[in-house]
Amino acid sequence: MRRNPLKLIACLLLLVGLSAGSVQAQMPANLPYESSAVRSDVLGIDGDWRIREIGKRIRVDRGIAYALDPWVHAVLWRVNPGMVVMQNIELTTDGRYEADDLPLQGRSTMTLQADGTIRVLVAGAFGPVNLVLEPVTEVVTLAQAEPPRATATSSDAAPRLPAPVPIGRRRPLQEDLPEFRSWESFTGCDGEDEAVPEAESPRERMENANRVDKIAQR
Repeated sequence: MRRNPLKLIACLLLLVGLSAGSVQAQMPANLPYESSAVRSDVLGIDGDWRIREIGKRIRVDRGIAYALDPWVHAVLWRVNPGMVVMQNIELTTDGRYEADDLPLQGRSTMTLQADGTIRVLVAGAFGPVNLVLEPVTEVVTLAQAEPPRATATSSDAAPRLPAPVPIGRRRPLQEDLPEFRSWESFTGCDGEDEAVPEAESPRERMENANRVDKIAQR
């Protein structure tokens, strides 16, 4: 019998991804978180289940199923706790449910067994996948890894006012003005107008000094 090589490669990648739960994936899976998912009515299979093939737990809750444990899917993607792995879960017949499997990208059929397990058949994008869900009896607390939330940037933050300056260190509102100099001689103007003497040349200064000496000798 001749087999399709592409289908064999896809199955190998899926098996490696399912068994590599402890491996650090390169990037988180593009899956919604349960906090933003829309719920439906309560179903008879609501509760915590363990995927037997990979040993990871999920929670079925009113029409969706989300991860309780992290695992690596198809080598490249990391499924974080809280990510939705099934949605649109609905009861079709007694003991049989259908849903959309998001990581495997196909419609899944879930059949409740007599031993309390659920057999899941997923018509995945790379071929059919069979899984078994086992009921979890212990109480599971979800340590959800929420997507990073947008934080206020420096431009959005309110401007900070400067700290008050102590009164003793405050600068005066107006700088000290320079002192006015009073002239000792005037040019004959009245008392209200102060005249500024004109600058004398060295020759005029010598002539004035000689004139004063001659007046003093008389």
